[in-house]
Amino acid sequence: MASKFCFSFLVLFLSLQFNISHARHKRSLPVIKFISALPKGSSPVIMNCKAGGYGRGSYTFKPVDNYLLKAVVNDTYYCLSTFGMKFTSVHAFDPARDKGHATIFWKVDLYGFSISYRNSSFKVDAPWESE
Repeated sequence: MASKFCFSFLVLFLSLQFNISHARHKRSLPVIKFISALPKGSSPVIMNCKAGGYGRGSYTFKPVDNYLLKAVVNDTYYCLSTFGMKFTSVHAFDPARDKGHATIFWKVDLYGFSISYRNSSFKVDAPWESE
């Protein structure tokens, strides 16, 4: 009887540890915030994102749109974007690059996609290409 109790207690303890560890891991994944800085009257930017082999969303940016994308897998989020006849590919979340950041800010404008971790001092990371 005592060994049955010890086994049940061990299973419960390990289950709780797993759930706590899993919750911490999920909490550590960032929010990816896309901010449109397109001028009024611009063509929309169409963006399709994938991570872990699955689609993670399609977005159409107009000049005043913003989008939040919560990372749910610890994998690189690839986003292919088109803007009229231009295109680019963005690594919206890269676990090695973005580790420890709660939010990754991306500004989309006439130059392409720029990254920041503080929503200021953006650096162009994925310029628009035409060929």
